[in-house]
Amino acid sequence: MPSVGLAIRQAYPFDPANTTALDFACGTGLTTRSYVSGVKSVLGVDVSQNMLDQYMKQAREKGLADKMSCICVELKGAEGELGGEKFDIITCSMAYHHFESLQDTTNMLVNLLKPNGMLIVVDMEAPHAETEALIEKLDFVPHKHGFGVDEMKKVFEAAGLVEFDMKHVAHASLVGGLEVDAFLARGVKPGQI
Repeated sequence: MPSVGLAIRQAYPFDPANTTALDFACGTGLTTRSYVSGVKSVLGVDVSQNMLDQYMKQAREKGLADKMSCICVELKGAEGELGGEKFDIITCSMAYHHFESLQDTTNMLVNLLKPNGMLIVVDMEAPHAETEALIEKLDFVPHKHGFGVDEMKKVFEAAGLVEFDMKHVAHASLVGGLEVDAFLARGVKPGQI
């Protein structure tokens, strides 16, 4: 979904000299690579070492290893994780539908943001009835089949984020004839008073 990278770059005021980023559930780094030119550094986090091996292979092949690093870890939201590092922007693309608790995941990610930092989530929009029926027939086991604006706004605001916005960013045809629409939701961690 090439328009997803563009939507992320348009949603956040990247500064290549200063912006630090975290790409959560980064997989092979497709999303990371879509905005790496706008950051000082980006840390990819995933629970699959095989995915991270591909993440670093792609980073080296594309000459991006100086900005991209990764770690295989299951974050729990404990204080001091990732060495206590905080980030200007955290992205999570096409993974929220796999998480058991959206609220716990969002709270954990917000804890890793700097004040005035932004969380960007890209995932599937709530499906139409025909799409829902097709998902049920496929060997596709998400915890959720998509999200609506009200649900995402409630989760973001409960995690303390402000300036919530959510918009449609892409349409994709997946395996088995599955058609999905993707959204980008964003929220900002308030600055210190």
